[in-house]
Amino acid sequence: MPDVRLLQNMRFSAAGLAVIMSFFTLFGFIFMVTQSLQVVRTYNLLSAGVHLLPDGKGCPCHGQPPRVMRQPPRRWDWVS
Repeated sequence: MPDVRLLQNMRFSAAGLAVIMSFFTLFGFIFMVTQSLQVVRTYNLLSAGVHLLPDGKGCPCHGQPPRVMRQPPRRWDWVS
């Protein structure tokens, strides 16, 4: 379990909040799309799942393009 004092760091808190919000947004989107496929378009469970398979191709899980990985990270001096 992470130390609760980490939440005093504003960057850690903002990053954690961003991850939580994106998780719930993605979960709600997938839930609503499957419901609309089943109720509005009257697909069965398997057909609705198969129709959602192409949406997984948009997931950036395969990594960054090589040109981005070659550049050194910039230092942000204006962020405190």
